[in-house]
This record gives sequence, structure tokens and C-alpha cells, in this order.
Amino acid sequence: MNFSLPIRFFGIGPTAGFFLLLMGSSALVASTHTDKIRIDQFGYPADATKVAVIADPQIGWNSAESYSPGATLEVRRVNDGVVVFSGSPVPWNGGAIHIQSGDRVWWFDFTVVAEPGHYRIHDPANNTHSDSFAIGADVYDVVLREAVRMFFYQRSGFAKEVPYAHANWADAASHPQDVASRPIWDMGNASLERDLSGGWFDAGDFNKYSEWTGRVILELLLAYQGRPDVFTDDFGIPESGNGVPDLLDEVKWGMDWLLRMQEPSGAILGKVSVTGHQSASPPSTDTHPRYYGPVSTEATAMAAAAFALGATVFESVGMSDYAVTLESAAIAAWNWTMVHPHVPFDNTGFASVSPSRNAHDTLANRVMAAAMLFERTGGAVYRDFFDVRYLDMEPVQWWYFFPFQGELQKALAHYTTLPGATPSVSADIRNRMAASINGGEFLGAWNNQTDAYRAYLKDQDYTWGSNKTKSQAGFFFEGVRRLGLNPADAAAHRDAAMGYLHYLHGVNPMGMVYLSNMYASGADRAANEIYHHWFRDGRTGTMPSLHSTVPLLVFFRAGPNAQIQRKHSGDPRPTRAKSLP
Repeated sequence: MNFSLPIRFFGIGPTAGFFLLLMGSSALVASTHTDKIRIDQFGYPADATKVAVIADPQIGWNSAESYSPGATLEVRRVNDGVVVFSGSPVPWNGGAIHIQSGDRVWWFDFTVVAEPGHYRIHDPANNTHSDSFAIGADVYDVVLREAVRMFFYQRSGFAKEVPYAHANWADAASHPQDVASRPIWDMGNASLERDLSGGWFDAGDFNKYSEWTGRVILELLLAYQGRPDVFTDDFGIPESGNGVPDLLDEVKWGMDWLLRMQEPSGAILGKVSVTGHQSASPPSTDTHPRYYGPVSTEATAMAAAAFALGATVFESVGMSDYAVTLESAAIAAWNWTMVHPHVPFDNTGFASVSPSRNAHDTLANRVMAAAMLFERTGGAVYRDFFDVRYLDMEPVQWWYFFPFQGELQKALAHYTTLPGATPSVSADIRNRMAASINGGEFLGAWNNQTDAYRAYLKDQDYTWGSNKTKSQAGFFFEGVRRLGLNPADAAAHRDAAMGYLHYLHGVNPMGMVYLSNMYASGADRAANEIYHHWFRDGRTGTMPSLHSTVPLLVFFRAGPNAQIQRKHSGDPRPTRAKSLP
């Protein structure tokens, strides 16, 4: 699952949400909109660094769309056109072309504008203006809400009914066949049927994977622990108003499915899937048989981590009985992995992707489980395992934390915050994190202004799911700041982290919000298409190109991928790392 929550973890206090008003302005009527002035289309906290990126495409599919800003740009209020700030755009890197995007770029810093309101960047020389944006303390509230609601739409076996679902996306409960799932290795054996209903669709397909579900749950629980105040009980899902934060209600939906996937031995079954790539749209019409795969160490260890952290978090909101259930499941899973440390997933019988992990990543799942079980139980056996085996983790061995393996890196950092953690181990992990953040791909790239779009990744990191990699890089900056590492650089860490957020919100070579259909929440140009079997080409009600009729349905798009093969042979766009949607 390549999902990532919009970031509300930068010291931004929660306030009452408000809709971003797209109001007309008589002062701007005569000007023309341009998509070459890129801003965070949702806006900026008042105290944030605010830099618009102006693009003049030079190489690639949009090279004919030239744009050169005037010597002075203005920030104008949307409602009355009053100029609140003016300044000069500064050429990035002396006017050089940014190779990853093929653009010549200018930066326009308007950080001094801090009064809450709605604004546009105006270019008097070209008589053009940018998309509108807001400034305020709660500019990302609605983004966070809709990102959490995405998981509701991904629920398997749960009806999507109005008012919780938009009428365009209402659907009956899908995949009732999961109530009687049979094993892939003995499809005709009714005696082995299991109720494996529930859980979430993997991503764009309807299969369900235990190891990946556990990773998502771990990330969501760590996010909740980091900022429980922003996850309220009013996000508009069926459980809203039950006294439990809606994020945790959603986590419980995924967690309950993981519990169903646990064998009496403690081991976790690997997945529930069709045999090939069968599907139907909407999901409720998908009646293809689905089967469960065998147990594996990687799935069992990741489930142990999710169960253990879940026990800690659900205990904190008063769900003690559920916490006890999760703790017991975590210990049973852990004990199984200690006896079976190297059981890979056997994908025989499936054409769908195998969730099997290599030896390092399987061990990493066990290290994460040890950290979370130590937090929950205080057991020395878990701390001792962590203290020995963390040294085998690649970020530790390489003295380099990087924007992959995000769950592992967060778990390593999390251990250092736990009472009773071994001081020397905690210090070692923090020292390696502090050294990594100073490297050329992180603070070095930020201080040197290496990336014209202010969210650096090296070329080879623009792979499938590059937006997740972007998110993890931003989280690493923020994680270092929150741990208080290299405190003299704390402001730079925050600014750099938010640079990655702004990238996802429109400050990128596409000028696109990488969250789908966010027009009703402030975006002027959002992703209109995603890869999903529900919303595939030709589906009635699929995401149209004209955003005026698009309902609110938010998915996080995977991002630019330099290796992608365009399905239209005549597409002139090159495989330039940041110029592909």
C-alpha cells in the first residue's frame, strides 16, 4: 500500500477546520491564470517558509510552453485584489536548467506574508496569476481528514453508503466469498475454509496482503502516537462519534482482519487473493474465487509489530480488552518467529505478486516487532533481541538512513524514545541518524538548493511509488527534528520536511496535487486518474477530466516514475524523472 498521510506533524496546532473559499476578485478578473507559478494549492501555516516556484519548460513534453516572470511579483488577496507583498523572483542556480525536470526555474519568497486569508501570486508584467492558496493554522485539516477517509473506501466486505460515501462511489459490500476462503494449495477442501473477510484492498487491486497491511497499520499507529490531537472523532466514517479517534477505528478494521489471518500456532497467513489478475468494477460485482496463501515469517513478524503497538495505543484510549487480545496475538506471533525465523512466503498457485521478503527485510520485521513488544510489555527478552540484531540493519550497518525502509527507520528511532531502552543502543542509533541527515541527499541538498522544486531525490530514486519515497524523506527530516538531533539545524529540518509536503501539494514539475479529486478542498489542479480496478478506463462514474463535476474521493498517487512505459505509442513525453505524472 503506497499511502501516506498528509503531514500535520510540524508543530501546527489543531484548530477548527474551514473550507478553502475560491472567491472571485474584481482586481484579478483581467489577468490570466498560469500553471507555471507553482504553489502549495492548499496553503501554508502562517509561520512557514513560503516559496513559489516559477517554471519555464526547456526540455521535454511541455518545452513549447515558455514562461518568463516579470522583475516584480505580487501577493494579492483573492477577495479584494489588495497587494500585500511584492518582491523579485530569483533565478535558481543562476538560470541553469534543472536536469531532472527540464525546467528553468525562479524562486519567489513570500514568507513575510503571515496574515490568515486567501491569496494568489500575481505577475504584473505578464498579467497572469497563480492558483489560489490559503494561509492559516488549519490549512491541512481537510486534507488530513480526506486522506484518512480513503481507507474507508478501501474496506473490503463493507458497504459504502451515503452519507459516508459520495453517491457517485456508493457500493454494496464487496467480496462476500472471503467468508469461506480456501487454501491455494487445496482449493477443493471445504474443511479448510476460513472466514478471512474484512481488511483493506491492497492498493489498486482488491487482493489483501498481511505483511503490507501490518506495515500500513504500524505507520498509522506511529502517526497517531506522534500527534494524537489532530486525529479526532469526526472524519465522517460510520464509526464517527463513538468516542474513539476515527483513525483508530480505521486501524481496528485492518487489525481485525490481521487477527483473522492468525493460525492457532501464532503464524500469519500471507494473503487473500485471486489466482491471476481477475477483477470487476464496482468491487461488489467481483465474484471471482479468492484463496489464502500459506504462513510466512515476514508476515508473522510484521503482524507481531502491528499487534504490539496496537495494544499500546488502544490501551491508551481505554480499549483495554482489545489491547489484551492484541498483546496475546503479538506474543504468539513473536514466539512462532523465534522457532521459524526463515519461512518465506510460497506464492505457488498465484499469478498475483508475492509478498515475500529477503533475509534482511524479514529480520527487520522481527527487529520492529521486538521494539514494539518491549514498549508494550517491558520484557527484557525483546529488548535484548533488539539490542543485538539492530546492528544487522542496513541503515545501521551503512551509517546511512535513506528514504527507503521508512517503517524500519521509524521503528529504530521509536526505540530510542522508550523508557528502559539501553542507553548505549539509543545513543548509537541517534548518532547514525544525525550523521545521515547531514549527508548530501538530505541537509546538504537542502542547504545547497540542489533541487529546483525544493524536495530532493536523486535520479535513481524516481521509481514506482516515488511519492512514497518523497514522503519518507520528509518524515526523516521531521523525525530528526522531533528527536532534537542537531538542534542548531531544527529550523532547516522543518523547512526541508515541509518542502516535500509542498511538492506533493503542487510545487512540482507537473504543477499537480498528487492527491486525487481534491478540488472541493482547495486544489485547482489535482490528479484525475489513478491506477485502480474500481476506477479503471471506461467505468461509468470514473474520475472525469473536468474537475467541476468530480466528487471528493482522495487517493495518493504513486508519483513520477522514470521507467514507466507510456501506453500511447505517440506520447512525446520523455522518461525524465520529474516530468511524468
